[in-house]
Amino acid sequence: EHLLLLHSETAVRSTIERWLNLPNRNFLLLLVDMNDADAVNRVNFVRTMVEQHGPFGGEKSLVILLHYTQSGSHLDSRYPALFLGGWQHIFLDCVGGGGV
Repeated sequence: EHLLLLHSETAVRSTIERWLNLPNRNFLLLLVDMNDADAVNRVNFVRTMVEQHGPFGGEKSLVILLHYTQSGSHLDSRYPALFLGGWQHIFLDCVGGGGV
C-alpha cells in the first residue's frame, strides 16, 4: 500500500486491522513518500496503531519503506528511526540502477 493513497485515519486503521486479521497475510509493505509535508505524522500514526495492537512475534512483519528522492532529501524531513525502541531500521542508499 502507498500511504498517500490512504487518505484518512480510518483508511489507515482499516488497512492495518484487515492485515492483522488475515491469517494468510503475514507481510505488509507500506510505501511513504517523505517529500509529502505530512509524511512524518503519517508514519507516526502507523507506528502508534501497530504498537497498540501489541507484539506479533514471528507471525507478522510490517515494513515501512521511507522513500527520499535525491533532490527532495532535506534535513527537516528526516525520520528519527534511531530512537525507536522495539523497531529495527535498515538504511538503503540505492536500489538497482547505476550499474550496481
